[in-house]
Amino acid sequence: LHGSEDDGVIRTYAGTLGGALATMALTMISSTSKSFLDQMKRGFEKSCPPDPKGYQSSSQLQKRVAEYKSRFGVDLEKITTFDTIREIELARNCCVHENGKLTDDYVEQTRQRIVGEGGYINMTPEIMDERMNCFWK
Repeated sequence: LHGSEDDGVIRTYAGTLGGALATMALTMISSTSKSFLDQMKRGFEKSCPPDPKGYQSSSQLQKRVAEYKSRFGVDLEKITTFDTIREIELARNCCVHENGKLTDDYVEQTRQRIVGEGGYINMTPEIMDERMNCFWK
């Protein structure tokens, strides 16, 4: 990947083909988990209808967590790999909305497993080879 220098920080993410591919990969993975959870909800529309007032939260992911807890008594945050789902979705948000720069939500709510030098989401092959196995532990 070609980096650019800004205030002495080398960024290997923003504005590169690799950055675009990373964003696409994170978006696809995030969309898959959202679709799965939404599909599961639709199967219970009659037996466990949603609250007409909705589910208030600061993010779509937290809204989904609140809905599952309220409607089905399922705490998604207690699922073994939920921290990975959260990290992927928040990393996707960093890439799509902040050009790869870490958001406070990402920093505060994840283990920051795909952060490269300079504090940006980094999905280079080296980072992924080194850290990918930890996603599923």
